[in-house]
Amino acid sequence: MIDELRNSFESKFEAELMAQCSQIEPGLMEMVRYHFGWHDEQVQRGKRLRPLILLLATSALGCPIDRGLNPAIALETFHNFTLVHDDIQDKGELRQGRLAMWKRFGMEQAINTGDFMAYLAFKIMNKPNQEISPELHLNLSRSFVSGGMDVMRGQHLDILFEKETHIELEEYLTMIKYKTARLFSIAFEIAGLLNGVSEEKINILRAIGTEIGIAFQIQDDYLGIWGDSHLTGKSTSTDIKTRKKTYPLILGQYTIPEIQECFTDTTPLDDLSVQKMTTALSDAEVDKKTLNLALSYKKNALSHFEKTFTKESEAKKGLRNILDKMIK
Repeated sequence: MIDELRNSFESKFEAELMAQCSQIEPGLMEMVRYHFGWHDEQVQRGKRLRPLILLLATSALGCPIDRGLNPAIALETFHNFTLVHDDIQDKGELRQGRLAMWKRFGMEQAINTGDFMAYLAFKIMNKPNQEISPELHLNLSRSFVSGGMDVMRGQHLDILFEKETHIELEEYLTMIKYKTARLFSIAFEIAGLLNGVSEEKINILRAIGTEIGIAFQIQDDYLGIWGDSHLTGKSTSTDIKTRKKTYPLILGQYTIPEIQECFTDTTPLDDLSVQKMTTALSDAEVDKKTLNLALSYKKNALSHFEKTFTKESEAKKGLRNILDKMIK
């Protein structure tokens, strides 16, 4: 079911964005097509977790799944706008195994195309829909705007933390709550709004997205040091070499001298230094502590999920499956 839904969404997603881009400028369409991997059937594409969650949650709560299509497209478009700008800000040269947009087309055009995608997301979110009342449309738009502003707040903190030699674990968790988890909480929140659930239930839906999103980022932090690069496509030395403020490195700096020095010394790190720090983190069981925290957040998310999604359906099973596999 999930594969079928993902394929169906991908087709509609591409058709909508290409239709929008073709009305503006062919060169812009080429850049958007490249970023999403629509220029080549053989290239890797995103997992589309956020729109799938939105669609499945909409259906699992009782609404026709298609009612969530435009919000799902808008959400994935906005998410990818943040990726385009994030690659520029982090100087990340690769995205999905190919050159990031700014490396392929130049920084100036990538910034502009990222901006275009942000505006396009809001345009799609506000497309007329006879099945949605003007009041609900306004509430959806307000939710989307509020969530988008929170993501920018999280990115601000992430950039700010890069220049700090010491940040607290709670500060880091606050940052990823906004930067990473907020888009997952928007997905659940919009599904609730589409179904007209109570404000109390909306709050619980947000909590599911927040908890699973934090777990997702902490797991990603773990994979950035101890993952299998052949499976993840992500180097296991980059986070340490760049002194990136990730959960295991922040946790390690409290008790491990090598990690403390890592954040105060600007000397470039070679592979041997990276290996020594990885070993020191493992000896202090920071890897286990990191995974255990991710699993704890996942457990909380699934607990909220089972109490909120009480009606059995294929959509609920599919959604439960996605949440379960997000954090292994």
